[in-house]
Amino acid sequence: MVKRIIGYLAVLILTIYLFFMYNDTVISGLLIFVIMYPLLSFWFLMIQRGKVGTDMTRIPSMGEEGKTIKAGITVKNQSAWNMRYEAVILVGNKIEEKKKQKRIRGVIQAENVRTFWYELPGNICGSMEITLNEIRIYDPLCIFYIRRREAETVFVKIMPEFELMPVEITRKNFKQMRKNIPVRKREMILLKFIR
Repeated sequence: MVKRIIGYLAVLILTIYLFFMYNDTVISGLLIFVIMYPLLSFWFLMIQRGKVGTDMTRIPSMGEEGKTIKAGITVKNQSAWNMRYEAVILVGNKIEEKKKQKRIRGVIQAENVRTFWYELPGNICGSMEITLNEIRIYDPLCIFYIRRREAETVFVKIMPEFELMPVEITRKNFKQMRKNIPVRKREMILLKFIR
């Protein structure tokens, strides 16, 4: 953001210089726009900040070790303008102290919902923590932004690699299983067992 502000100040100084050198109506209008832009940008960002929502329900609760987990984070734009955003996500395992920071950038159309997908490596068994730390909302010229703090955290349990186990079902096993299964499922299993 510092680079963008320095760029804005350079344009402001250049516009003021051109205004005093040429004294033209077009340059006067441009100077007024450049001076008013931070106020207009602040007003725009405050309105946009209240009309942005996030949802982290598309992240699975379990994953398998050694496979990638596809996580989806949804951003909702309820305003009448298109919005440029940058989401900051922290991903880490409970065992490791360090969390990796990921930034996802995009544009959402007016009154629209967008889900961005991110693939997480499931290298270590345990509980993986995914936190949506903040969303940065940018103004139309992407010079200024405002942060919206989010404290949404989702845990993904990474289980060891799943394998099929051969199990022999006998009458004795079946009677024990039958006690733990609800009535509707019992009827379906019985039909499959009889066939």
